Amino acid sequence: MHKTATKWLLVFLCSGIALAQSTAGSGAIGGTVRDNNGEGLPDTDVMISNQSLSLQRSAGTSDSGVFQAPGLVAGSGYKLKIARKGFQEWDSAEFTVPVG
Repeated sequence: MHKTATKWLLVFLCSGIALAQSTAGSGAIGGTVRDNNGEGLPDTDVMISNQSLSLQRSAGTSDSGVFQAPGLVAGSGYKLKIARKGFQEWDSAEFTVPVG
């Protein structure tokens, strides 16, 4: 039986990874979700939310654990929730998405 990991390691690249894909006046976030050994985690759910903007968006990770979320409304109050079966969920602190 697969043991639950105690920690998530998230390499978080704010607004730099998908700028070419973002629309005018918006921002983007992206990053890589990794396990405790540094391996990228495929098929991981990434939930992007901003309560003040009433925004909730989901993204999945690629085979190497990479996710991208272009075309986000620029602003503060964004949070991430990372979830994958067999692993402990991870929640980020609030962050700002600048115009990209």
